[in-house]
Amino acid sequence: MGDFVGVELTPGPQTFRVRTRNSWGTERWDSVTVHQTGPTVRLVPEDDRIVLSADGRTRTTTRVRLFDAWGVPVTNRPFVTVRMDDGGFPGRDVDPSSVGQQLQAGSDGWLTIEMVGGRTSGESTLLVELPDTEVMIPVRTLAPVRPLFLTGVGQVSLGAGGDAFGAVTAQGRLTDETALTLSYDTRRLDQGRDVFGGNFDPLEEGQQPILGDASTQRSLSSSRYQFSARVERGLDWVMFGDVQTSGFSDGQSLARYGRSLPGAAARVTTGPVVWNAFGASTTQALRQQQIRGSGSSGPFELGSGVLPGTEEIRVEVRALENPTRVLSEKLLTRYAEYQIDYQRGTLLLKQPVPAADPFGNPVFLMITYEGESGGDRSPVWGVRATSEVGGILGDRVESLPVSVSVVNDAQPGRSFRLGAFQTAVVQASGLTLSAEVAMAEGADSTGFATRLKGTSPLLDGRVQLGAEWSHVGDEFSNPANIALRPGTDEVRASAGITVGEAQVTAAHERQSFSSRDLERSRTTVGYAQTVAEDVAVDLRLAGDASSNAGDDTSSGAGEYKVTWSATERLDVFAEGRNELWSSGDGLANRGAYYGGGASFKLAQNFGVEARHLRVSPTGDANPYGLTSVGLTSDLRVGTRAWGSYQISGGIDGQRNAAVVGLNHRFNIGTDWRFSTMVERRNGVAGATLGDPVLASPFDQPEGNYTSASLGTEYIPQARPYRMSFRAENRDGNLSTTRLATLAGDVSFSAGLALLSRQEFVERDVYGSLNSRYTRERSSLWGLAYRPTKRDDLNILFKFGWKDAVNPFGAGVLATDGEESRLIGAMEAIWTPRADVELGARFATRATRLATPLTDATSIITRNETDFLGVRGRWYANDWAGVELEARGLMSGLAPGAIWDVAPSLIGRPVEALEVELGYRFGDLQDPDFAVKSGNGVFLTIGTRITEDLLGSAAAFPLRRLMCCVR
Repeated sequence: MGDFVGVELTPGPQTFRVRTRNSWGTERWDSVTVHQTGPTVRLVPEDDRIVLSADGRTRTTTRVRLFDAWGVPVTNRPFVTVRMDDGGFPGRDVDPSSVGQQLQAGSDGWLTIEMVGGRTSGESTLLVELPDTEVMIPVRTLAPVRPLFLTGVGQVSLGAGGDAFGAVTAQGRLTDETALTLSYDTRRLDQGRDVFGGNFDPLEEGQQPILGDASTQRSLSSSRYQFSARVERGLDWVMFGDVQTSGFSDGQSLARYGRSLPGAAARVTTGPVVWNAFGASTTQALRQQQIRGSGSSGPFELGSGVLPGTEEIRVEVRALENPTRVLSEKLLTRYAEYQIDYQRGTLLLKQPVPAADPFGNPVFLMITYEGESGGDRSPVWGVRATSEVGGILGDRVESLPVSVSVVNDAQPGRSFRLGAFQTAVVQASGLTLSAEVAMAEGADSTGFATRLKGTSPLLDGRVQLGAEWSHVGDEFSNPANIALRPGTDEVRASAGITVGEAQVTAAHERQSFSSRDLERSRTTVGYAQTVAEDVAVDLRLAGDASSNAGDDTSSGAGEYKVTWSATERLDVFAEGRNELWSSGDGLANRGAYYGGGASFKLAQNFGVEARHLRVSPTGDANPYGLTSVGLTSDLRVGTRAWGSYQISGGIDGQRNAAVVGLNHRFNIGTDWRFSTMVERRNGVAGATLGDPVLASPFDQPEGNYTSASLGTEYIPQARPYRMSFRAENRDGNLSTTRLATLAGDVSFSAGLALLSRQEFVERDVYGSLNSRYTRERSSLWGLAYRPTKRDDLNILFKFGWKDAVNPFGAGVLATDGEESRLIGAMEAIWTPRADVELGARFATRATRLATPLTDATSIITRNETDFLGVRGRWYANDWAGVELEARGLMSGLAPGAIWDVAPSLIGRPVEALEVELGYRFGDLQDPDFAVKSGNGVFLTIGTRITEDLLGSAAAFPLRRLMCCVR
């Protein structure tokens, strides 16, 4: 009998007979059952609903249990991916090299998830997923309720003291469940405060770098009016100020309507009905642009008139056969993923947008923003009621959501009304039916759009049925969703059945675009099965038909793919397409191909794939080869992202385009992150009108180009510095773009940070009528010293330089020629003692403008301005002090120096009140460097009300304070 080596266990319970012998030599046989943990197939959450606080700080913990196919908790501690729409996970990412946040389950099968809420209240979902299963847990984020506090500041000035203003902010609890945020500010909107929503880039040209103390910038309330307020109770709220119609713009509905307006809005629940409403009186007009991706990140010219902060930038992937249908979308984040020059009306992305995804589906950039209409003020309002009723048909129906909405825009000459009805039936058996009807009424037309959709599993999920029908009338037009092309019809139906290891599928789809006199259809029947332990086959019959302006074509073919899993990591496959019949010579004739390849799994959900095809188009077109080598990544269940570099040769440029690309992001270790994209489009200009590659009915002139980009981020987790770099080159026969950016920051301590950003963009546009060369270079440096544990010294430094030739969009100084400007500023405030405050500011500004003339000469205009100001304040005691301010300005527009000196006396009769009386000598005036100006006497009366000053409510009643502040 040989030595015992071991037993190889397979997942699941297994029983063994074990022989034992006691100390007296007696033997016995016992049965032992061992369970080997299998893959996780079921996730069971501990909580049916999770409640978070919308403060971005409070932590909440929930748990999910992992079970295998035998109902036993898993013990091998797998990595689990977690995602949430709003909020985050403060815990450590156990697998930084993978996409998303990964947590590790315990040996008892429990996964502990720690979460923090976002900054806004509302409903979202927590997604917990593994390769073979996932679970979605409802999340409710509620407004934080804290004790009420009030902060205010005010000033009354006479003479040369500057503008008078008053501001007060209140936030906190009204009742145990109701929170209030209120703000009133009489000051005019200055640089950075005219942005919708109150957000701004701290490194913009007109800003000092305010970061440096590890703080985050957040706007509690914002309004283009002087007053803003928001009252929240649970998920319900009422607000006045900057309003976004989020309740009307969710999902891909026909009646999607997103606006950013100064006005009022509310969400109120009355029994089973949730009401959303908004209203505004405005001169704004909704504008939307749709730009096809072209392997570039811009700059894209939007034109002038974009109201800062009102834009929504989305990258949408549309269906190849019907580009009016959105497959997926991503909302980009301002400053992090794009930047806009509002003065020139240009948009520059932080990542290039390809023309198509790896499956050929077109990619579009959808830009929605508000602009001034130039007309009279008009009302805009909307009301939406949503109700979700469950169990109305016994136990068979889980929910029946119903939604009705009405939107009215009374803009003179462009009046618009939009109404919609939506409903859906969700059964416990898995049957889902949804319907939507929308009506759009314009100044001279009324149109309807309808969409019906249903899916149903049968026989315990072995049979899957699905169908969808949509119709957009010729007169239907939604200015907030121009992707809905009038005169579009689509029908889709699919069925699949699983029998053992085999799966049979059938699908049919047909599209009609009346605006292009184009119809397309495709019918497929497929069969897939694992015929041996390591061999799988996928067979399909496909029939295509098209009609383009009466030119009918059709074709049929057999398609196949055989895959051999040689090892756990290596798959080898062969594939082909044999044409069975064809008629005509149009879009439906896709030709034949054959080839093969292999894929190798480098790590979990990550691999490399090589493929070669020999394509023989129908007719006399020359055959060509297509070779690809690229990376593959299974990001989540049911979705496969792939990027590859494909090389084609011998393709007929008058037929379909050669669309190839590489677009992938990956990590190296925990600190380095890379993103790459390579895209080549050739022959698109020669494609037939209506060819899906042109994204008809949104086809646009396209030229041949090759685009390549590389981006890298160095973000060490335990280091106080980070860096990012990207370079992009797009070479085409219609335009060429070159771009490079380098940015980084270093936190020397909790209160000292250095920030830098360098950019270079160059573009050539070719054409007999619109040839143009443009270039922009810029460099920006900011240093902030704002200690968190002391306040005796604060320093802000900024240096910015920009040079532009024929600026993109409309130039700040000129629309043509060369302009350059340099702005530098340093400001320091030092408080050596509690009764002494010293301040100094130095700034320089230099501009150069070269305007070309018709005789090939240029007019050169230069201006240089330097500013120096110092200020000192000393309090002799608690109620009296003195201040001295001196400023000087030297400008190239005026000879000599301009200066002023302002001595003053300070009195503080009570703690919350300060009076300053002084005299200003000099006539210094400059909109950038000298706001307070003018020769003469000035009187300033200021007040500051803070939370510490208020003390207890009994000592200083809030109602009396509010009375006095008003």
